[in-house]
Amino acid sequence: MAIHFCYKQIIKIKEYSMKHLILITFTIFTFASCQQQINEPSYKITGTIAGIENGTIILQSKSIGLVDTAFVDNGKFVFEGKVDEPVACVIDLTGTSEKWSIYLENSAISFNADINSAGKAVIGGSKLESEKQKYDSLLKIIDIKYDVEAIDAEYESASEKRKEEILQIFDLYDKEQLVQKRQFIKEHPASYLSPIILWDIDWSFNTVHEFDECISHLDSSLNGFSYLEGIKEIFEKLRKVEIGRIAPDFIMNDTENNAITMSLILKDSKYLFIDFWASGCGPCRKENPNIAKAYNRFHDKGLNIIGISTDTKKENWLNAIEKDGLIWTNLCNFKKWKDNEIVQLYALRQQSENVLLDNTGMIIAKNIKGEELQGKLMELLK
Repeated sequence: MAIHFCYKQIIKIKEYSMKHLILITFTIFTFASCQQQINEPSYKITGTIAGIENGTIILQSKSIGLVDTAFVDNGKFVFEGKVDEPVACVIDLTGTSEKWSIYLENSAISFNADINSAGKAVIGGSKLESEKQKYDSLLKIIDIKYDVEAIDAEYESASEKRKEEILQIFDLYDKEQLVQKRQFIKEHPASYLSPIILWDIDWSFNTVHEFDECISHLDSSLNGFSYLEGIKEIFEKLRKVEIGRIAPDFIMNDTENNAITMSLILKDSKYLFIDFWASGCGPCRKENPNIAKAYNRFHDKGLNIIGISTDTKKENWLNAIEKDGLIWTNLCNFKKWKDNEIVQLYALRQQSENVLLDNTGMIIAKNIKGEELQGKLMELLK
């Protein structure tokens, strides 16, 4: 009997131990799950807007749409959630014209503004915002140096001579800004702001190799970031139309609505210059007399030109052709930039670009203008 009693006690002890073990395991698992949720990256924007008691406020992004909506109570509001990656957003106070820009990332962010702050806010707790403020302050120094607001306001009423001077000032201003932007990328390879800036200046690289070097400088921690992936796609398109590659063929309508094939014009050319432009593009219109000079000088020696406009309105295009005396082949499909196949085909980053082809269709020069264009054609067609 004693042996039987002991055996039954052992069974009970085992059952109790098993239940206790399951309970402990469940508790640990539940705690771990809660801890994982607690530790999961998220954002919390704690905001204050002086000058307003109540209202509705919206957090939204062009790239991902509506992010969140909150109620303003006694001038205070809170946004909470998570994002897959840092994203540019706007905080919009409904019923007013007030909007504030903010980079949203998974962190605790403080936001303080005034109802009459004209889009300005004090933002803290965000590493990306902190870097953006530093970057903006560097560019502001250049703005002040060149007094850009004043000369921009002066331009419309200025004399032609003064307009030329202002354009030269803006050229120096753009170059100095570009140097600063590249320097920021170089000094902040792991910042999410660097691919965003690179996206803005991708047009400025003289060669694909130079562009690739800048991309390769970025830290691997940024891989997968949408801006960086977009830049890599642009790079691959640019690589297909770099110097030494055969230019892709295309068909587009001319001023008389005739379908023109690029390769057929190429057959009758020693060299073919393809100029991308638009009637509303200042630098394009400024360069048109130089292109006309090249055509008049070298057409009889084998130079042909195709002007491809990215205009969307035919009247503007035709008026600019007549006014600027563009007597060569002119083509346009009137599609918006983002929907324009020629923009994608030639990986255009700005309206004013060009390529020079030899008679095999190989690209031998890109974006040559002014005296450089005249000198290159003189060298080839002397």
